[in-house]
Parts: sequence; structure tokens; C-alpha cells
Amino acid sequence: MNNFEDAQADFDKAVQLNPKHVQALFSRGYCRGRTEGKREGLADIDKAIEIGLPSAKTKLYFSDFLIQSVMPVLSYVVRDRYRISELTDDVSEAFLLRGLYKNALGDNRGAIIDVNQAIDLNPGNGESYFVRGIIKSSVGDQKGAQNDCTNALKLAPAHREAYYLRGVIRYDAGDEVGGCADLGQAGQLGFAQAYPIISTKCNRALRRPEK
Repeated sequence: MNNFEDAQADFDKAVQLNPKHVQALFSRGYCRGRTEGKREGLADIDKAIEIGLPSAKTKLYFSDFLIQSVMPVLSYVVRDRYRISELTDDVSEAFLLRGLYKNALGDNRGAIIDVNQAIDLNPGNGESYFVRGIIKSSVGDQKGAQNDCTNALKLAPAHREAYYLRGVIRYDAGDEVGGCADLGQAGQLGFAQAYPIISTKCNRALRRPEK
């Protein structure tokens, strides 16, 4: 078995002993999302939240939970950024994860509602704004996505992926100068994937003759 299957087996035992064990349900939901599918994982996360996760004083286990991107163009962003394994008591992360699962399953409205809840619970987490920006961009709300990236950068000025996404959106909307500035900032912060776009779009724009 892989690590997720091993962990899921342990959480299965915990849930058998206590079907209302919030931490075990949430953690098993995360593991099931990786081993069985997001729909199966979502079922456990729903139960955990229904039982009372928002008021639970417990530690929750997370491990690179954004590894599956909700926006194909940003799949490598997620792989590069979220290679973490940590304990957290920030319950807003549960709503953030459920929102991502819902978005991946096509429930865009439900996804936004959950991410909004995550922001309400922890308005100081720039990551939630960035995730909401990804979801909004994936459903065509580029203006809303740009605003969320801006909010994410106010809270986390070194968020290179937020610069990248905002840069792509600004460039595609006709703001080539602003878009290239954001892409350049993403590159300077270490996001190497920005450079191919800078090379093809921004350098081309600089070479374009003035009318």
C-alpha cells in the first residue's frame, strides 16, 4: 500500500471505534480523495463539517492537499507549491479543501460558497483568496479572479503563483504592461514557469513596432 492507503486504513479503524470522530473523518476524507476519488473523499468531509468541525478544538492533518489542480493551466503551480505535511488547527482549511473537491466535481457554486466560508473563518489567509481566484478563473470570471489575486498579494506579498495568475489574466485582458510586470515578479520570486510566457508574449510585445 502507498502512504495514503496506509493512513486511510488507520483512519478507518478510528472511525469504526468512533463514527463521530471529526479529525478521523476529515483526514480519511482527504486520503479517500487521493485513493478512491474526490466524490468519496467529499462524503467524509461533509460528515466532519456536519458534526461540528467549525467549533472543533482539534488538530487536522494535511499533506499537499492542492496537488490536484482545479485549473489545468496551473497544474504545475500546485505540484510545485504544495509539498507540505503539517498539523494545523485552522478549521478554515476544511472548507477550502471541500471547495476544491466540489469544483473538481463540477459544483462551481458550491465550491465558491465553501471557499467564502473559509475566508469568513480566516480572512487573513491569502491562500484562500488565491484558491478562490483559481476557481473563478476556471469558470470564466477573470475580473473576480484578478481581484482575488490582488487580495491574496496584499496578505502574502511574496505569493508568486498569485502574481503569475494575475499576470496571465491582465495580459489576456489587454493590459500587456501590467501583465508582463506581474509575470516578471513571479519569475523573480522563483516561479520559473513564468519565463516561457514572458519569452513568447512579453518579449514579442516589446518587439512590436509602434503604430
